[in-house]
Amino acid sequence: MESRTTRTEYDKRETCRNCKGYGTLASGEKCPVCLGSGLVDKHYDVRITVKPFVKNDHSR
Repeated sequence: MESRTTRTEYDKRETCRNCKGYGTLASGEKCPVCLGSGLVDKHYDVRITVKPFVKNDHSR
């Protein structure tokens, strides 16, 4: 038996953590991370590996 790996990718738009979604910093200047939009695009690459069940003396 072999372990199986599943891979998925997706993009998500999230609130900017630098300015907390306001688009400006406390000093009043435009946020350099999101360029004033309050949102940032993030890319996620998720890999899930499932190992096969191995029955042993400790299994029910």
